[in-house]
Amino acid sequence: MFANANPTGISAVENGFTFPGAGRGYITVGEGESASLRLALTDTFEKAATAPTEDGTTYAYYVGDWNGEGEDALAPVLKRADNSESDYAVDRWYNLYKKNNDSYVAITQKQATEEGITAGTKDVQQNVFYAGSELHVYNTGYIVYMTSEDGKNWSAPEILNPYVKTEDDTAILVSEGSSLVTSAGRIVVPVYRSTDGTDAGKKASIIWRCTEADHPWHRSDDVPNFSDFGAEGAAPSWSGQGEIVEISDGRLRLFFKNGRGLICYADANRGGVEDNPDFFKFSTPVETGVAVTSDAGLSAVEYSKTVNGRHAVLVSAPAGSGLTNGRIYTFLGNDDADKSVTRASFFDIPGAGSIFGNSCMAGLDNGNKIGLLWENGNGTVRYDCFGIADIVGNNAFIPEITIDVDLYKGETWTREYTVTGNEYLTGVTTEPNSSIASYEFDRGTATKETVPALYSHKTIGSNQNTLEGAFDSNLPEINLTSGWDISKAEFRIKRPSNAEGFENVYSVYSEGAKQYLTNVRDVNAIYTATMRNTIKIYHDSRSVGDGTTFNIRAATGNQRFVLFNKSNLAVDAAGDSDNWFTTDGNINAEFTFLQKLHAEEMDTVEDQPIPGYKKVEEITSGELYLIAFPMTGSGTFEDGGWIILYPQNGKAAGTKLVYGNREVERAATKTLTITAVGEGETSMVANSITYQIHSFGNREISLAEGERRFFGQIDLTDCDLSSGNTVVSLEEGEEYRNALFNCESTSNNNLNGYSPTPNWDINMTAAEFQIQEEGEHYLIHSEVSNNYLVNSNADTYFGNTPVTQSLTKVEGSDSFEIRRVSNDNLNNRYVYFYYQRMAFDAVTDKAGFEDKGDFGFELLEKQPIKKNTDPIPGYERVGTITPGKTYLITEYYHDAQNDEDVIIVLYPNNGIQSQSKLYRSYPMEGVYLTAIGKVGDTTTVTISGREYDVTIVDCTHPEDQREMVRIKKPTCEEKGYTGDLICSVCGHVITEGEEEADLGGHLWSEWSEPTEATFENDSVRTRSCSRGDKTETEIVKTSAQFVSETLAALIGEAEALNEEDYVAYSFAPLKAALQISNPSTPGSIRSRINISNSSLRARSNPISPEFSTSTSNPLNSR
Repeated sequence: MFANANPTGISAVENGFTFPGAGRGYITVGEGESASLRLALTDTFEKAATAPTEDGTTYAYYVGDWNGEGEDALAPVLKRADNSESDYAVDRWYNLYKKNNDSYVAITQKQATEEGITAGTKDVQQNVFYAGSELHVYNTGYIVYMTSEDGKNWSAPEILNPYVKTEDDTAILVSEGSSLVTSAGRIVVPVYRSTDGTDAGKKASIIWRCTEADHPWHRSDDVPNFSDFGAEGAAPSWSGQGEIVEISDGRLRLFFKNGRGLICYADANRGGVEDNPDFFKFSTPVETGVAVTSDAGLSAVEYSKTVNGRHAVLVSAPAGSGLTNGRIYTFLGNDDADKSVTRASFFDIPGAGSIFGNSCMAGLDNGNKIGLLWENGNGTVRYDCFGIADIVGNNAFIPEITIDVDLYKGETWTREYTVTGNEYLTGVTTEPNSSIASYEFDRGTATKETVPALYSHKTIGSNQNTLEGAFDSNLPEINLTSGWDISKAEFRIKRPSNAEGFENVYSVYSEGAKQYLTNVRDVNAIYTATMRNTIKIYHDSRSVGDGTTFNIRAATGNQRFVLFNKSNLAVDAAGDSDNWFTTDGNINAEFTFLQKLHAEEMDTVEDQPIPGYKKVEEITSGELYLIAFPMTGSGTFEDGGWIILYPQNGKAAGTKLVYGNREVERAATKTLTITAVGEGETSMVANSITYQIHSFGNREISLAEGERRFFGQIDLTDCDLSSGNTVVSLEEGEEYRNALFNCESTSNNNLNGYSPTPNWDINMTAAEFQIQEEGEHYLIHSEVSNNYLVNSNADTYFGNTPVTQSLTKVEGSDSFEIRRVSNDNLNNRYVYFYYQRMAFDAVTDKAGFEDKGDFGFELLEKQPIKKNTDPIPGYERVGTITPGKTYLITEYYHDAQNDEDVIIVLYPNNGIQSQSKLYRSYPMEGVYLTAIGKVGDTTTVTISGREYDVTIVDCTHPEDQREMVRIKKPTCEEKGYTGDLICSVCGHVITEGEEEADLGGHLWSEWSEPTEATFENDSVRTRSCSRGDKTETEIVKTSAQFVSETLAALIGEAEALNEEDYVAYSFAPLKAALQISNPSTPGSIRSRINISNSSLRARSNPISPEFSTSTSNPLNSR
């Protein structure tokens, strides 16, 4: 076992600790051939932060030789001044002793606590690694090595610093996971050095034990930088934790954590160092094209048998954003000089959708199974064991393995596969016991066909602007990993159901590679395992194409373009630029879409640029497409061809050349079907594979009397009851379940960016946070992901380092503002919900953002019993924080588009989209099985083709399946009800509720100031009840009253003019009154209240008829 052993308070993961100093912590004692490195000790703890030097002033002591071979041996502590013995000695665990007469006695000290190095109450023996001990090692990082025969009892540690560290090294850290014993007997351990605690300061290497007894340990040089290191726009070149596998004698392969967002490896070749042929030297790292999160730890194991005739490496890693969607990838070897590998398949690890942390794999049971130990959040570690056929795929061929087949009576199991190796074309050689299982075996028939020929891109280099310069003229061998099948380059392009209102937006999915085209970062992350955003396929206004080509860019975020680089004939990706839309540049944004023909079109479509595909000028949702770029011919490829996008990350891996055709022979597909007919165990052998069959009787269901159990996504027509049944009933129905929906893209003030279908791989528990007091503030911690809310920026909400947050109640509500409290430039950052992204974001200042989003969040406290009043069943909104309780942090939002109130939940994954989930109570259709019989009754029922034996049992009303129903809060006028406590299983009322008195009438506030009356609106005033949401409105003046008063005033002004001489301005009031009274005037009084125009004239017409018809105005002559 290898481990890091650091002095008290020293850690490369800082989190409040001190980062290790540079150096070994050893000094040189003696000269010439007798010189040796010795562990240095100081008797002044404050000097332990300074590295030992050869002058001996800071570290006056060192550890001498052991006085025996056993575990009880001691080593004297010697003085550097004269190499004489001091009064001290250490044991093999570096516990400290001091002389008392002629014997050594253990020295003790108080155990260190968070309050101080000697603040504890417990006495412990001093150790030279403990702060507060009388002698102390240098504060750097140490690697120790221990051995065990049984895994329970371990040897004392051996410190490896003298062999594996240099004086410039700070922390050399042992990678999580397992080490390797090679075929030559070497122990090889992956490590990485950390210069400053950041990812950027990491470099991976290995240490190993060679056969020379006097110098047993070595450390290799670091893994080199990636080939594009230093290039503009290149992804990070750091390398971190990893695991090592042996490809062949002398060649080791390290799969390691990196900043590229891809699974990468580097080969350590023995003999790469000129002056020492036994040393290992790493080659330039290789990118596999498989996208993972950059901070994802991984595990790798060389599989012990061949898969489809090729060596295989299994790699476990999280595939989703953040540490989510755990997978085991199968990489199969290629027949090239570098023994490269290509991803052939992947296996989704059950239960790893929410969190998949560090993992470790091992082959078990002679290659039949793979054991997996992995972190699944909440501080827990989980162990699973999977059959190898489940991992590599049921269609893969692995000779000499055993596959477990577990079936219930009447069930069938089928697999299809092709055989690699004529020696295994043996058919069925052992049949199963026919009373337990039957089988059908179809040998299949080999076929020949002509298909488009696909050529692979060479490693990116110079002089690759022609087909001959860029593509390998040798066709790849036909196998599962070579990419010869053009169907693997097809993309299913669909309009998402939530894309209404967004033009030219699609999901682009490779069904063969099970990858989405998302273009989230650079050419190394064009494809991702989950749909992180949609893609816009359109005709840009700057397009230089002929109208039949399309431009491709991410529909959200920085909207990166997918590009074609004419200088190396490879795929590329970058942000927006006018340079992509020129005819003379090296970068081109124009792509041709070739739609796959349907069977009935094969003979009717004349123009097929690639046989089986037609060029299109518009996208039809749901169809399959090749995304292509035409090229003129050169050399071997003189007729020209089509370069197509291929769903692998990386420049070279991301394209194939389609040129001409080739004839392929498809091996016969074997089909084996096994059916369980009776209980028992039996086995059969087909094509050198053993099938161990376990056949069980009917499945059993126990129902409490009156219980109603739901079976989701099952059709009633697939169910049946035994004849004469009076025990259970079956009926169609639906059940509402708590569901979280992924944010697939940001959207402006609507929910269109959220998936229309739930993510059933995550649940509400994964979104919970425990809130703990920390002084005057709080720590907000996700136990599932083991992360804290840190709010460093919008894309880094969560981290391992605790950061306090202030939770301030919003005035007049039960909502809370959440704000970072830290002694740095990130202090006072707000958690913010941004409507223009419809997701959780972060800002440093409210100014300019208050009307664009929300700073107040609703905390839903987890409850032991569900209530019918819960906004989310099992979670109650609270206005007071109880430290130690568990909460959901939510945003209440009214969706105006659909006129509904929704809840958006903060989820502990980094990334604006990843940390935002939409909650809904989601209906699932299915059938209900209801117990209508009595306790002890039995029957048989068939559900979705499976038979079940059903027994009615007594209900124990389990405490974790109880809920409160019929809760009604009292109002000012109606009594409330505390609710009934019922059993969720059988519906029995365990405790009846009580009626609550009403609140005794309304407590009204003062009347508000009345509103202004208008021609259309009454003048009103309002008041509200302080005990509830009741409001009362009173009319102060009606609009009709306002009309009458206004008209009367105008008429009065006009009548007053009867006694006066007319001047020009005298007509103004009259004109105003007539205008208001004119029924043809929109919005006039008379258009509303229909006062007679003739009566108006009778009251207020001082103008004679002669004047009204005169062609001249006599007043103008005055």
